[in-house]
Amino acid sequence: MNGDECGSTGRTWLGVATLLVGTLLAPLDFFIVNLASPSIQDELGGGDLLGRQVVAAYAAPMPSP
Repeated sequence: MNGDECGSTGRTWLGVATLLVGTLLAPLDFFIVNLASPSIQDELGGGDLLGRQVVAAYAAPMPSP
């Protein structure tokens, strides 16, 4: 095995790791928004409708799978 093959393998795994992290970001973002929703409602003085609107406004520009 020469140096080029090792570098190529390393870049492949770096690409795989990048794709996995990118795939994880959308669910993580929604989790954070849903977790922060009660605090946002309290600070803005709104009810459940405000929480749903915040989540919907955040989700609107996201592409669906």
